[in-house]
Amino acid sequence: MLFVLKHEAAGETWFISSRSSLANMSRLVGTNVRHSMYALLYIALGIAFIVVAIVWWSLRRISNPIAAMNQWTKGLNENNLNLPVPDFVFAELNDFAKLIHQSLCSAKSGIEREEQLLRQTSHELRTPISVIRNNVELARKIQSNTLSPEMDGNILDRIDRASLTMKQMTDTLLWLNKDETRPPDKVPLRLDTVVGDIIDPLQYLLQGKKVDLNLSLEPVTLSLPEAAVRIVIGNLVRNAFQHTQQGEVDITVAGQTVIIANRESAPDDVPDDLGFGLGLKLTEQLVEKMGWSCVTEVHTGLYRVVLTFC
Repeated sequence: MLFVLKHEAAGETWFISSRSSLANMSRLVGTNVRHSMYALLYIALGIAFIVVAIVWWSLRRISNPIAAMNQWTKGLNENNLNLPVPDFVFAELNDFAKLIHQSLCSAKSGIEREEQLLRQTSHELRTPISVIRNNVELARKIQSNTLSPEMDGNILDRIDRASLTMKQMTDTLLWLNKDETRPPDKVPLRLDTVVGDIIDPLQYLLQGKKVDLNLSLEPVTLSLPEAAVRIVIGNLVRNAFQHTQQGEVDITVAGQTVIIANRESAPDDVPDDLGFGLGLKLTEQLVEKMGWSCVTEVHTGLYRVVLTFC
């Protein structure tokens, strides 16, 4: 096979020719093909390596946050639920982690409420239950004898007062453990009348004590949820009567405010828990739930509570 190449230089035309046989052409084509195949193979291997590296990096970038969230979830407990949720890079993982955290916080809150309810119930209802059982036992022992109307009335009064205490405390616990967002219905209330109605059945707590009860009840009508008002004021009054051994208890109603103060006339004999009690703690929680204001002032021999219906 003859190849001719025309070339012009310095005004002259030159023809360059080359003769190749079929054998030489086959070797040349084969060499070029091999070189091209090797080049393509190297390119393909390079592309495959790059693709594998990109896939490995992508999987690692995804798997690391998932593994971190898995470890974080396994390590969650009641001691670290208050810590902020870590950042897991991807918005979907962050949303899922927040959902898990909120669910666990809600479950923890429910468990704590149940535990608190059990503690408060067992502690606060122990005394009235004991009173009821003791008086029932006393009634059984002397049932064969003729009971005087006075003795019979005293036994029934003690049982009635103990059951009233249990009812008030049960109402308080139920209010505190209600998981409701809708506020209770409000009705027009004569606050001074409500306070007077609450004080009367609780005055037995002052019997046998040198305690003066001073009342200043200004006539006022407010729109309030009656059950919650009676629970809160009832617990505060009962708490003041119960923890005052000698001195004065002042109860004032003025506008939207109820002030209850108990003073001990012998400060040296004042107990450390003057004015305190589980009933008051329950009341503070209920006041917070209702959005009212309850301010306490503690001095030597004086405990003062200012309740404001906002």
